[in-house]
Amino acid sequence: MARNKRAKQLAKEKNRVKRTKEEWEAMKRENPDLGQKKGYHLAPKSNEMFERYYRGIGIVPEEEWDDFLNTMRRPLPTTFRVTGSRRQAEELLKIIKGQYFSKFFSTDDDQEKIVPTQLPWYPNGLAWQLDFTRKEIKNDSALKSLHGFLISETESGNISRQEAVSMLPPLLMDIKPHHKILDMCAAPGSKTAQLIEALHSDENVPTPEGFVVANDADNKRCYLMTHQVKRLQSPNCMIVNHDARILPNMFYSKDNNADVVKYDRILCDVPCSGDGTMRKNPDIWSKWHVNGGYNLHSVQKKILQRGLELLAVGGRLVYSTCSLNPMEDEAVILTILNMCGGAVELVDVSDKLTGLKYSKGTYSWKCMNKTGEWYETEEMASKQFRNQWDTTIYPPIITVAQEAKLERCIRVLPHQNNTGAFFIAVLEKTRDLPWTSGKSNRNADPIINPSERQDPSEKKQSQSQHFTFGIRGKNGSYHFAKCKLCGVMLQGRNDFNSHQGGRKHKQSLEDYEQTKKTGPVASTDPAVPVKSDTVAMDTEPAKPTEHASKTDTYSSVADPEKPTNDCERTTGEDTVASGVTEVTARKVRDEPEVTEEREVTGEPGVTDTAVEPSGKDSPPTKRQKMDKGETTEEKKETEQKKEMEEKTKPEEIREATQQSGIPVMVHGHKEDPFIFCTKDDPIWPPIKEFYGIGESMCVEQIMYRNMKRMLYYVTEQVRDLVVANNERVKFINMGVKCFSSGPSPLVTECDYRLSQEGLHVIEKYVSGRRISMTRQDVVTILSCENPFIYKLSPSTQDSVHTIAPGSVIFHFVPSESDPEPCVEILFCGWRGKTSVRSFVDKDQRQHYLRMCGVELSDIKAQVKMMKECKNLLEATPGSSQVSGTETPVGPASGDEAEVEKWNEEAEAPRDPEADEVEEEINGDLAVESEMLNTDNDKANDNNEAGIDNEENMEDDVAESAE
Repeated sequence: MARNKRAKQLAKEKNRVKRTKEEWEAMKRENPDLGQKKGYHLAPKSNEMFERYYRGIGIVPEEEWDDFLNTMRRPLPTTFRVTGSRRQAEELLKIIKGQYFSKFFSTDDDQEKIVPTQLPWYPNGLAWQLDFTRKEIKNDSALKSLHGFLISETESGNISRQEAVSMLPPLLMDIKPHHKILDMCAAPGSKTAQLIEALHSDENVPTPEGFVVANDADNKRCYLMTHQVKRLQSPNCMIVNHDARILPNMFYSKDNNADVVKYDRILCDVPCSGDGTMRKNPDIWSKWHVNGGYNLHSVQKKILQRGLELLAVGGRLVYSTCSLNPMEDEAVILTILNMCGGAVELVDVSDKLTGLKYSKGTYSWKCMNKTGEWYETEEMASKQFRNQWDTTIYPPIITVAQEAKLERCIRVLPHQNNTGAFFIAVLEKTRDLPWTSGKSNRNADPIINPSERQDPSEKKQSQSQHFTFGIRGKNGSYHFAKCKLCGVMLQGRNDFNSHQGGRKHKQSLEDYEQTKKTGPVASTDPAVPVKSDTVAMDTEPAKPTEHASKTDTYSSVADPEKPTNDCERTTGEDTVASGVTEVTARKVRDEPEVTEEREVTGEPGVTDTAVEPSGKDSPPTKRQKMDKGETTEEKKETEQKKEMEEKTKPEEIREATQQSGIPVMVHGHKEDPFIFCTKDDPIWPPIKEFYGIGESMCVEQIMYRNMKRMLYYVTEQVRDLVVANNERVKFINMGVKCFSSGPSPLVTECDYRLSQEGLHVIEKYVSGRRISMTRQDVVTILSCENPFIYKLSPSTQDSVHTIAPGSVIFHFVPSESDPEPCVEILFCGWRGKTSVRSFVDKDQRQHYLRMCGVELSDIKAQVKMMKECKNLLEATPGSSQVSGTETPVGPASGDEAEVEKWNEEAEAPRDPEADEVEEEINGDLAVESEMLNTDNDKANDNNEAGIDNEENMEDDVAESAE
């Protein structure tokens, strides 16, 4: 196939008309666009319905409308914030102002001077806005150095490029180191990273007691979010994958009386129509539709309601959207406040945003259909419009909105601060919600203990004793139910009402009442014996839908509050029962022709007896056809498979399925388990002795996935939560990598080397194998591939000679004799027989060199010049090369015997499922490869694929490490 394709290409080139240079120039004169690159032409930035809708609602004053619309059509400026510790952030700010802002933003007198803007409302002046788009910074040759700086520092975790208004919600949460934090819709992770920074902001608390749980409904987006979180290297973060509307409870332990985890701070950045991001996403101009906000209103209410249920009394929840639509903003807030009955109130945070221009929340708005007709009340709306949308989208009475204090909401308009549009509301929980039962321990979980399913809210429902309820919804109602009389699975309010008023249920109810009075009803068919209990219908599980984006994820799940088609009802793959696991809704056939008896287990203490009539003319059931076509051996194999599946399920899930009759699934995607080391684990004593680790570091906080190639560290609180909830919560990622397996012939005592990712977390426990160095030593080790030990300062040489070969920690501390830089520098590396080297990725290496006042570009220029001189000497006849000298270029020097022996050992192939997909950038040999003008940068450029390049570094170390 490839040969035929190549032959066709050659034939095409042979038949191509060859033109001279003069002919091409003549053609270009006739057609100037000939040969020019054709870029991507954006659609016009206009939408008549969008302009009519928002101008009619009145959230933008009429005198500001033109300014608002013009700003929406301009591209979004670039913004970034400096992260890390306070001292390191101050040092980085000095470099930014001195080397980049002063150099690139000063212009001639004839031209307008462009000055970077410091965001006045961001603390400590760490956030900046540049009046350049990302495209301009990337393509402008004058800004090329700034572009490389931003990318390098972003990948090393010292700078975060984030939209300005997106920084607001975490700032209003008032996070402390001991807080338990939940991000309900976390992907892509920029706000989650800001939450982690706030948790670690107190330098006096090196390891906070609190933690961050980052959740998202889309499995793929969870893996992409891992890259954002890993840049910050925090052992206090967990990434989970569940539908935020029915996020399961987490418990502190597996004891029956264990309490439910209640969060002190919750960020509820719900999926929205996104029309506030038009400056960043111009495609929304052509795709915007008036129904977008209506479709998501119900989803947003459910997410906010679930968030308030998980919020501790006295805690704070921040609700935010990147939408301008009041249906997604004030309407959602007002609906939930009315439901809570005073248990939740809006918080005034106007004093927290000094310098930010914004508009207060609105009291009134209007609804518009797709034809452009306006409705101010539900009575004014057409019948089709009333039946299609939720009643809570309509504007409230002014007095009701005033009592709810909607003016405390914040709406940022684009023209006010030259940003995108955003909406924020801060809620505080003052007491328990009225629909909660007050029980918050493991025994009260409706799946673990089905006897606790029924509460007073169920007793108010007519004939509720004949139904088994599943997931709790608003006002005490339930999203899933099963009729014990008919054996039918129901999803949503519409299914429940239609089935309860249907002919079949009424007939079954009459038979049930008659049975209670007179005994079992005799069958008209002598072939059908009288049996007890109801005959269950055959059901087929609905296929899960694929998730593509945050909005699509939630819209793909069947909404119990919206009219649905009974023949096409499906649920998302991440639909999870409140408190435990995933419940899959099923398509149900209501025909009464099933003659085979099946047992249906209802709630404890309820026994139902009924007979389903069956006539001779009834068609055969699906199960009968299946049984008829199966052989005895196939039946045995099917039964064995079912038994194995039941045995592999956790005990709690099996009991819940048997008692409730509702099918329960765990985990939509298979994940490698999180396994924690034990106190008697054989891998720990060699590591502990080799690195001099004290007793204060608990081995039970060391974790691995499937294989012990990588060891991760988590805090004690995170470990307890994972152990207690690993069978009910789908964990995606957690912890920081602190050790990786890398056997060496020089080090027989320990096969594990230190990892840069978790070094700052565990270095306080490591008392041995530390090398103190000067600033010049930092530059030497990071700029040379394998510098000889004698090239280091005398004090550093003495420190190196006291340590045997193997993995080490290089540590720089500023002193009176060596005051610059005024921050500590810590990185891991290798001590060989005659040389040393660093195990630091390319971006982190650039950051450390920049802290020392050295730019990698300058080093590259020196290396290039030295290579040219070397080539010139080699080309000169009779020239003699100087041997025994070391330069930053050339092959790795020192310990050649070790390298040869190491190369002889064959490394075991890596299991692709051994580690989770981590978005890390750990190309440890990228700088050296560039110095040698090799192509290894391509191998290290695996950021998008989420490949752990530090795994591949073991092969590279075989070629150059000691």
